[in-house]
Amino acid sequence: MKKIEEKAVAFAKSIWEDYLVNRDLLKLTKVFDDNASYIGTGDGEICYSLEQVRAALLGEEEEWNGHFTIDDQWYEVRVMSNEFVVVFGGFDAHEASDNPLVAAMHTRFSLTLRVSGDTFKVVHLHHSVPNFEQLEGEFFPKTITEKRNEEFRHALEQKTNELRRMAQLDSLTGLLNRVSVEQEINTSLEQGAEGVLLMIDIDDFKGINDVFGHLAGDTVLKVLSDRIRDSFGGQSIMGRVGGDEFVVFAQKTAGRDSIGQTAQQFCERVVKPVMDIPDCSITVSIGIALAPDNGSTYSALVRSADQALYERKKNSKNGYVFAG
Repeated sequence: MKKIEEKAVAFAKSIWEDYLVNRDLLKLTKVFDDNASYIGTGDGEICYSLEQVRAALLGEEEEWNGHFTIDDQWYEVRVMSNEFVVVFGGFDAHEASDNPLVAAMHTRFSLTLRVSGDTFKVVHLHHSVPNFEQLEGEFFPKTITEKRNEEFRHALEQKTNELRRMAQLDSLTGLLNRVSVEQEINTSLEQGAEGVLLMIDIDDFKGINDVFGHLAGDTVLKVLSDRIRDSFGGQSIMGRVGGDEFVVFAQKTAGRDSIGQTAQQFCERVVKPVMDIPDCSITVSIGIALAPDNGSTYSALVRSADQALYERKKNSKNGYVFAG
């Protein structure tokens, strides 16, 4: 860097040091040219004369007497003639304070300097803060209309995703519906997963509806859904596939005995009374199919589990049985 350019950068640095770090605003009033002008970051922060620049600096000193620390800074110089030099750059700074909610600056500037021998005077200073909403490569920041359109698109996308998810769920229980549970289980099986499918059916559900009413029946379905979530949550795929039929599919991570133990524990947990319906308790029967032993598609596994479930109900209820 040539000598005049080095001196110009040093001069520009000293201005920001005095303005931010030392807060020597009186000293700063002496670096401006008699015909100085200034544009700051505020909407009305424009000075057309040296008197206005000095008044603005001294007025700022009365409003705030804190200090900043400069974290990062860069400078470029353009020598316009023997008489004028332009220095432009930017810096990041934060308020030197123990307060965690400190003020911070990310700013850019340009200085037009008049050169006289080894002396510099500021003819014009332009100080600005970038618009963070302006994207890289975007010449103009977004207009208010564009911002509102973007907000609308975002809200519409969220609502669309919400509706799409709602369409996948059973409206009564909040579990996956029949179509969605089949799609998700098939997707898992296509990836080569070894899995366990449980077909869960409420024993004598028709009797519950007949004795306690259909609203009570809906409550029972919701209660059972909650108990399924509590017992098989995590990575399991859970859905309601019929009036009182539920499917749970999970990765096979244990042997047959452990799977049977889990199914039995669930049967025992289900027997707890339904709090909102006095004298009502429920039991379930479970048919269990293993992938790939009993099939490698949803349809095959459900068919095997359903046959096992039928055998269980024919002999005795409130328990589980594995598909053959």
